[in-house]
Amino acid sequence: MTSTMSSGTKLVKQDKLRYWMDPNEHLSGTSVNDVHASNSTTSWNNATLTSATHSSDNQGVYSMSSGGKIQFPTSTSNNPFRTLWLPNSGTLNKTVSAWVYCTSSEAVDIFQTDTSGTTYYDVTWKFRVESNGKLRMYLYRIPSGVNNSAYWESTNSIVDYDAWTYITMTTQDNGLSGNQRWMNFKYYKNGVLVDDSPTKTTIGSNNTFRANPAESWYMAGVNITRLFVGDDHKAGPLYVHDVTLTAAEIKRNYMQHKSRFQ
Repeated sequence: MTSTMSSGTKLVKQDKLRYWMDPNEHLSGTSVNDVHASNSTTSWNNATLTSATHSSDNQGVYSMSSGGKIQFPTSTSNNPFRTLWLPNSGTLNKTVSAWVYCTSSEAVDIFQTDTSGTTYYDVTWKFRVESNGKLRMYLYRIPSGVNNSAYWESTNSIVDYDAWTYITMTTQDNGLSGNQRWMNFKYYKNGVLVDDSPTKTTIGSNNTFRANPAESWYMAGVNITRLFVGDDHKAGPLYVHDVTLTAAEIKRNYMQHKSRFQ
C-alpha cells in the first residue's frame, strides 16, 4: 500500500517511510488514521485515542489530558513499531520525528512499546521528553527475571515549553557484527542537530546497549505501542523512517510543517 497524504505533504524518502500519523487526516471519534508507505506490506491497524480529543487547531492536532495517549490494538503482527530495531534482520538505521507541544514540567512519551502478553522477553522501548525538556531513549529488558535498563539522554534541554517543537531522533548502525553491533544516536530540534552521540548511561547489570554475549539479542517483537503518552500536551504529525536521514533531509521535513506550527 502506498501512503496517501491528503494534506499534500511531501516528505523526503517516502519509500523508506514505515509509519505516518497526522491529526490533519483524522478519521472520526476516537479512531486515528495511520498511513504506511510502499516499503511496507503489512496493513497496520488503526490506533485509538484515550483521554484525548481532536481539534482543527494548526490544521489538526490531538490534545491529551491526564493519561492521554494514542494506542494500537494489542497485536503481534499489525503494529508498525514491531521489530523496529532488530539486529538479526536488516539495518538499525532509523529516524523518528514528531511535532509536540509540551507544558511546563510535564513529561511526554513520544512512543513506548512493550511485549506484555507474549512469549518474548519483556522489552520496552521509550522515546521520551523528560520534565526538564531533555530527550531520552530508554531500553528495559528483563531476561531470566533480571531487571536491566539503560537510557541515552540529550546533554541539554531541547523541547520548548508552551510552544510547538519539532524533535527528531536518528539511530545509525556502526556496521559491525555480533555483540559489537551498535547504534549511534543523534537528536535534532526544529531541524537542527543539537546532540551527537548523547551521554550513555547504564542502570542495572547490563553495561552496554546490547545484550550480554551469552544472552539473546535485546530486541524482541513488540506487542503494544502507545504514542504521545502523558498529561496536558498536544500531538502533531509523527513519522518513522527505515533509514538514517541526513541533517539536510531532516531540515526539509521540518520546513514542510513549519508554517503550520511556528
